[in-house]
Amino acid sequence: MVNCADSSRSAKMRLPHNGDRVLLNAGRCAYPSRADAMGRIHVSLLHTSAATYLRMAIQFISVVIVSRLLEPAEIGLFSVTMALVAIGQLLRDFGVGQYLVQEKELDESKIRSAFGIAFVMSAGVAVILWIAAAPLAAFYDQEGVREVMHVLVLNFLILPIGAPSLALLRRRFHFGKVAIVELASTVAQVAMTVLLALNGFSYMSMAWSSVFATVVLILMLVVVRAPHVFILPGFAHWRSITAFGGFACGSNMVQHFSMMAPDVAMGKLLSFEAVAFFSRAQGLGRIFNDGILGAASKVAQPSFAEYNRSDRPLKLEYLRSVTLMTALAWPFYGTLALFADPVILFLFGENWKASVLLLQIFCLRYAVFAYFSLSDSLFWGVGAAKTMLRKNTIVSVVRIVLTVAAAFHSLEAVVWAQVVITTFNFAVTQRYLGRLIDVSLLEVLRAGRLSFAAAAAGLAPSVLGVAIIETPGIVGALILGSCGVAAWLAVLALVRHPLMRELSIVFQIVLRLVMRRGPSVT
Repeated sequence: MVNCADSSRSAKMRLPHNGDRVLLNAGRCAYPSRADAMGRIHVSLLHTSAATYLRMAIQFISVVIVSRLLEPAEIGLFSVTMALVAIGQLLRDFGVGQYLVQEKELDESKIRSAFGIAFVMSAGVAVILWIAAAPLAAFYDQEGVREVMHVLVLNFLILPIGAPSLALLRRRFHFGKVAIVELASTVAQVAMTVLLALNGFSYMSMAWSSVFATVVLILMLVVVRAPHVFILPGFAHWRSITAFGGFACGSNMVQHFSMMAPDVAMGKLLSFEAVAFFSRAQGLGRIFNDGILGAASKVAQPSFAEYNRSDRPLKLEYLRSVTLMTALAWPFYGTLALFADPVILFLFGENWKASVLLLQIFCLRYAVFAYFSLSDSLFWGVGAAKTMLRKNTIVSVVRIVLTVAAAFHSLEAVVWAQVVITTFNFAVTQRYLGRLIDVSLLEVLRAGRLSFAAAAAGLAPSVLGVAIIETPGIVGALILGSCGVAAWLAVLALVRHPLMRELSIVFQIVLRLVMRRGPSVT
C-alpha cells in the first residue's frame, strides 16, 4: 500500500442528483492537521508557481523568436494539426492521471493496471492517427498536416512511460520534483524549436521539438527518482480503472473536441492566418491561466481529494478558491485589455496587429472564467467523473454550434462567441456545483465582492493613464501597471482580503527557505 492516507477505508455516500458515488467520509487514519496540510499546499504552490513562471518566460522568448522566424501561415498549420492530434492525447491518457490522484486505496497492482491500460490505449491511438494523417491532409489541402502528424505520433509511444509517475508525484505533493521535470522538458523543447527553425525546418521544427521534449521528460523522471517510471504493465484492476477512465476520457474528449472547434472551423472557413491571429491572442490571454491558474489547478485537485478523504468542508474551500482567483485574475485581465496594443506590437511586431482586438475580447472571457476556474479540480478531486462528462457534453455542444456559426461571419465573431460560451459554462457548472457541495450562485458571486474592489483600485491608474496619454507605449504601460499593483495591494490590505494572508504565508515560506530554516508553516 502507498500510505495510510491512500489506503483508508471510507463509507460511501451518494450525493443527491449527481449520479456519482463520492467518498465524503474518510477514515481517521493519520491525516495531517489543517495547519500542516495548508503549509504543504503553500510549499507545493510555491514550487509549481516558480517553475510555471520560468517556463512561461522561456516559452515567451521562444514565441517572440519563432514569430519572427516563421510566417503566420506556418504557425497556423501547426496549430491546426496540434488541435487534431490533441484529441488522441486525451484517449492516450484515458483518465489514468486523474484516477491515480483521486483513488482512495492505491497499491502497486492498481498502478501497474493503470500503466497497462494507458499503454494499450496510447499505442492504439498512435496507429489510428498515423492512418488518419493522409485523409486529414487532403481535407485541408496541406501536405504539411500529414508530415507533422507522422512525427507527433511518436509521443504516443513514449508518454505512457512517464504518465503514472507524474500522477503519483502530484498525489503525494512532490511538486518540487514535478517542477524540475517539467521545466527541463520545456527548456529542451524551446531550445530545439529555435534551433530547428533557424535551420529552415519551418513548421516541422515545432513537431520534432515536441518529441524531443517528451524524451527529456522521461529521462528527468529517472533523474529525480520518481516512483514507478519503468513499472511493468498489468491488468488486474482493469474493470475499475476503465469504469472511471471511460467517464473521464469521455469528459476530456468532448471538452477538447469543442475547444479545438475554433481552429478547425477557422482553418476551413476562414484561413490559416486567422487561426494564427486567434492563437496569438488566445495565447496571451491564457498567460494567467497557464501561470497562476495552471499552478493552482495542479495543486488544487490533490488538495480537494485530500479534503474529501479527510471529511473537511469542500464548500468553504471552494468559495475561498473563488475569492483568491478573482482577486488575482480581474486586475490582470483588466490591465492586459487596456494595454493590448503596445503588448502585441512589442512582443510580435506589426504583422500581428490584427490580434489586438481579439486579445481584448479574450480578456473579458477569462475574467468571467475566473469565477469557476478551479471547479474542474474539485470535480476530479472527489472523483465525479460522470458529472464532468455530463457537464462538458452540454457545454461542448453549445460551443461547437456557436463557434461554427460565428466562423461563417468573421474572426471577431468567433472570439465573441467564446465569451458567450464561457458565460454559459459558468451557469452549467454552477448548477452541478450546487448539487455536489450545496453552494448557491449568490454565494459564489458574493465570494468575489472584495476582489472587485481591489481590482477596481488596481485598474484606476491605468484607466486614468490611457485617458490622458491615449496610446501609451510599452514603457508607459509598465509604469502605469506598476502603479496599479501598488493600489491593488493597498486595497487588499484595507479590506482584509484573504489573499493578503496567502501572500504573507508565501513570503514567510520563501524567507525560511532562504534562511535554511525549513518551509513548514504553523
